[in-house]
Amino acid sequence: MPKKKTDRTKKLTRRATFIEGKHLDIDRAGAPSKTLNVVKRAALNKDAPPMRAAQVDGEPIVFFKAHHDRNAASQNAVASTRLARFLGMDEIIAHNAFAKVKDVLGAVSGAVPGAKLYEVEKKKRVYLPQEYSKREIPNWMRDYEIEERKGKYYDVSKKRYQWVDFKDPKIQKGMSDLQLFDAITGQKDRHGGNIFIDPTTGQVSGIDDDKSFGNGMQVAMQHSMIISGYYRALPALVDVKTAERILALHPTELPGVLLPAETDTKELTDDEIADTVHRFLGVQLYLRDLQKRGALVGQNGTSWNDATYQQALADRTTSYLGYQAGALEEALRRSADDPTYEVVGAPQPPAPPPVPIGVDFAQILQGQPVPQVHVPPITINQPPATGLLPPAQGGPITPPTQDAVQAARARWVAVRPRQLVQVVPQGQATVHADTDESGTTASDEDGTPSSD
Repeated sequence: MPKKKTDRTKKLTRRATFIEGKHLDIDRAGAPSKTLNVVKRAALNKDAPPMRAAQVDGEPIVFFKAHHDRNAASQNAVASTRLARFLGMDEIIAHNAFAKVKDVLGAVSGAVPGAKLYEVEKKKRVYLPQEYSKREIPNWMRDYEIEERKGKYYDVSKKRYQWVDFKDPKIQKGMSDLQLFDAITGQKDRHGGNIFIDPTTGQVSGIDDDKSFGNGMQVAMQHSMIISGYYRALPALVDVKTAERILALHPTELPGVLLPAETDTKELTDDEIADTVHRFLGVQLYLRDLQKRGALVGQNGTSWNDATYQQALADRTTSYLGYQAGALEEALRRSADDPTYEVVGAPQPPAPPPVPIGVDFAQILQGQPVPQVHVPPITINQPPATGLLPPAQGGPITPPTQDAVQAARARWVAVRPRQLVQVVPQGQATVHADTDESGTTASDEDGTPSSD
């Protein structure tokens, strides 16, 4: 049942950040259109009011999204920013503000640092089903995440994940804080594409906050273990400082934070504000229980470490951290043989250690201890050269003398491996390990026959 509109006769006298077309570099960003749920990128110019936005090439970047009651409710995005400020968690989501560009109402969101955890590339051509009418095309595109470019439709061709060290204590805390914040706003669309992480600082930031409040999770579902959309209930792991900050706030102060300002183009209803207060009270009760049991991270000598990471990974259903860490592990595994999966920034696996000399390959496969093998240096004692050819002389080279042939034979015997050399007295016949029964030695690798 739709929420009723508030009966307020006038808005609060405060003025909030409001972005107009004159504040944006429209020529560079392109004019925003009324097409459903289209996001347009723009740069704030020097005349724009102060707004928190990450810089790209020296310019603060924002994203404009036209208002849509169901899919892009601008009042929900702006209310999320005001609630984050009330909780002392300003940077947990993007800075959202109302905007009006070329007579199109909507909201702008400041860019956040880092990279999104997941995104898709759409280059697979698909065709509109014949049973769909023109009026049904937007719903078909939204339900199947189809993208239209120049009258053609495209589906997902690549699933791209950003590698993140989820064992980082700051990242673990940030993921928990974001999940706790979403439990208050009722956010139900916090998938990997709406989570940014800066790998250098560990800052976690949420974007795209319009699927919340009246369009989000119902109050009764806050503690439910039944997952709806991307809502994952209350986090089992909560930082002690985050909990203390939220517990220090009074619920009666929250409605005033969410009341509309003079410059607001859309507003929350009284029922939506009341539901937010109920969700906030539910979170406070949950945190008091964790605090009483000494189960907050930071109590009793605990901290964010490998143990909290493993606990979250084992509870992927109800943990942002566990769900996203598990998705990354799965993407790493599948990217080895599935070209549609790609993990950006993954560290290279260490090179395997060299195989020691004298170790049987079967021993390595069976995990048996590797014996220490000492290989002595190989030295070759070679007598001084006596010359293979007679002294140089004019005219044609004469055949070698008998003395030269004997000298060459002596040199060859001297450089042969000792274990293959055996002195055979003249006139005696024997069979060597490297000869056949006729007494003829097998040929060397270069094909030269040897004899004694």
